[in-house]
Amino acid sequence: MKIDRICLLDKENPYLKIKINLTSDLIAGIEIKMFRPDESLIKSWKLAIPENTKIEKDISIEPNEINRGFLVWNAVVCSKNYKVSEGIFKMELIQDLKPLKLSSPIEKKVTGIPPCAIQQTVEFTDALTFIVKGQS
Repeated sequence: MKIDRICLLDKENPYLKIKINLTSDLIAGIEIKMFRPDESLIKSWKLAIPENTKIEKDISIEPNEINRGFLVWNAVVCSKNYKVSEGIFKMELIQDLKPLKLSSPIEKKVTGIPPCAIQQTVEFTDALTFIVKGQS
């Protein structure tokens, strides 16, 4: 799997936090998967992001286990307000209470978002590779 976004991890801290935020009036379902470098699955989560809410997911994992591994997320989004058809999806990774350094931010402008009332969604997938500082 070719992934252009890189996330630098501190090898001393086994605790990660994922924060996800959406523009007001949007709701989402998101599946997040964490893989080893050999593409074997480590963990996966399915999360709901209610309207006007930020969510946080705490993860306990040894950084060396995910060195050169990757995180993939697939989101489905709809709007609670029929007048809102675009918005921003933002995800941040935190370690030791500090945002992790990424080669490019995880912020996506999502357009063409249908109203939830018609039971349709817009879907997107993205990913990043983990690199532990000081490891090869």
